[in-house]
Amino acid sequence: MVVSAKLLPMEGSTLMVVAHKGTDGRPFGESVLSGSFTPMVSNVAATPAYPPGDVTIYQGGRLIASGSARWSRQSTALAGRLGEFLERIEVQEDSPLSADEVVGDLRAFLLALQPTPLTHITSWQTGPGLGYGGAGGLAVIWMFRPGWGRGGDTRAAAGLQAWIDAWRAQGRPGLDGGIWPVIEKDGDAWSVALRLSGNRA
Repeated sequence: MVVSAKLLPMEGSTLMVVAHKGTDGRPFGESVLSGSFTPMVSNVAATPAYPPGDVTIYQGGRLIASGSARWSRQSTALAGRLGEFLERIEVQEDSPLSADEVVGDLRAFLLALQPTPLTHITSWQTGPGLGYGGAGGLAVIWMFRPGWGRGGDTRAAAGLQAWIDAWRAQGRPGLDGGIWPVIEKDGDAWSVALRLSGNRA
């Protein structure tokens, strides 16, 4: 079976998990796929093209950008900082990834690590992006277009680069190998987490 799993309480953290039922009746994860869950709605015209995150930016009554991160929920001031970065983000045409590196694999790696600065944004101009955020700045890689975006000071860009370096040092694990879903009982429900290096325990 294939199930949709939201790995963090933030936008952009959903992946598809291929799972099977063991002889004991408990599900176990086999692999992870790129994808997400799209809810069915009754009024398509009134529904945004992408779900709003913790911080939303409107222009003329139209949703043009949103951002979601655990760090931005810590205070109203931090949420405001994320909003400022969304309004002033600079689009960079060069990419911190090489031509043979897959942004979806980096995304899966970061969703396995779940670092607090992890930030997801979406805008009408660039589409979705994932990267490093904090009070000082924001740096994200676009999921479906070349390049990256930044706002604020250089600390976020350095943080994003450090994550990329750590991913490379571990052999660039991703959806095709090196990252595995672990399904565990959580009260009356089941929870999904990702593990690195084939460690399913």
